[in-house]
Amino acid sequence: MIRVAGRYASEVGLADRISMVSGNAFEIEWPHDQDAVLISYLMYCVDGGLIPDLMRRAYDSHRPGGRLFVHDYMIEDDGGCPPLAALWLVSSLLADPDAVLLTPGTLSERAREAGFAEVGVHELIPEITKALTATKPR
Repeated sequence: MIRVAGRYASEVGLADRISMVSGNAFEIEWPHDQDAVLISYLMYCVDGGLIPDLMRRAYDSHRPGGRLFVHDYMIEDDGGCPPLAALWLVSSLLADPDAVLLTPGTLSERAREAGFAEVGVHELIPEITKALTATKPR
């Protein structure tokens, strides 16, 4: 995945402005003073108790004013969701019974608890995924 993303960054002339880090998000040292951090398809497959740690690590890696983007499968706050999103979420629970069913409200709360502001959630892939955006205050 990292190699493919690196190739795309090179193809559009952004390789000198984008860095990608591979490894276990709980074990590696995250880079600092980042303008933006993208966490994609990670939150849904970890124990829900670990999400605050991921949010804190993301917060600590940003410079003031930096933006966080979390792209993942989410159900609605009321527990409802479209069939395709439900299928992905059920498969994650089969793989890891401790995985959490993410909701916009819960993920937003975790982002605010870590210190982020201007938190919002938007549909990204219709009826499948959403994206949380947040900013580290200046």
